[in-house]
Formats: sequence, structure tokens, C-alpha cells
Amino acid sequence: LTCTALLCLVCFQVNPPNATLACRASKACASAMGIRRRGDTSVAKSAVTVCELIADRLLKEAAAASFSRLSPAPISPSNRHAPSGASMQFVESAVWLLRSCGCHEKAIFVLEERMNDPALRNASVPFDEQIVSGGFAFGWSQIKFDSYIATHLGDLWSSKDEKYCQLVIQSSATRDLLARNPS
Repeated sequence: LTCTALLCLVCFQVNPPNATLACRASKACASAMGIRRRGDTSVAKSAVTVCELIADRLLKEAAAASFSRLSPAPISPSNRHAPSGASMQFVESAVWLLRSCGCHEKAIFVLEERMNDPALRNASVPFDEQIVSGGFAFGWSQIKFDSYIATHLGDLWSSKDEKYCQLVIQSSATRDLLARNPS
């Protein structure tokens, strides 16, 4: 878990950033870790802390990269060479890291916040940038978001853990998903 989190951070700091590798590594880590409960004693607390700190850093940097592309202000040196779709790939990587260490509520919140931000969702981008990022230069298409959230909620429900079942039932992501796709 710690090594994957550090790899994701290194992927962001290399020039040019390698968002694809960070995303693949964090997804593989989440798959290998399975559904983790926050406070799970099989994972060292220090490893979870490192993972959360790196996920927060990736989210902060991805937000800065996205907003710098929306405004005429100069892009900071840490993200000036990132391709336009990379910021969402780093968000996705951070979400996979959060899932790996049992921070499921935060992972869901991060994606909901990202999808509900009009500045990111309604940004106009050239057609070629849309191809690079799979729909939006700064975000995901609604279909990709719904699919990801549905899979995550389904994984939590399938764990048969009372806490996670309650999270699924009480989550605004569940209500929103059902409102958009009632069948």
C-alpha cells in the first residue's frame, strides 16, 4: 500500500507526469487489497496515513492543474507539463488509493464533488482534448462516473459489512445514481 502510494506520488512529480501509470498502479493495489475497513488491523496505521496524505496531495495538485487551465493565470511548474486529461487520472488514482486504505466515504465524496463542480463539468475544451480524456478534459463523462460509482457501491454492498451497507443506503451517491438511472 505504501509503495503504491509513493509510486503514484513519483508519477506525478516526474516530467512529464505519468498519470496513466499512477492510475494503473493504484487500481491494481485496490484490487489486491480488496474492501478494507477503516481501522483494519491487517494494515499498519502508518501505511494508511501515508496513503491518505499522498491521496490528498494528488487531489490538491490535480485541482490546481484543472483550475489553472480554466483561468488565464500561469500554470505552476509542478503541473505545467501534464496533459489535459491527466488531472482526472490523478484524481482517479487518489480515489483508488483511498479505497485501498478503507476511506470509502471520502473516495465517494471526492468523485461526487468533482462531478458536481460546474467549473469543471461545463468547461469548454477542444475536440482533440475530449478524445484524450474520454469525454471531458477535466472530468469524466456522466456514464463513466455512474458506472464507477455503481461498481464501488456494489462492492461495498457485496462485502456484507453492516457499516458499508449503511453507507450505501445513506449515501447521496446512491440516491443520485437511482434518480438518473431508475431501472
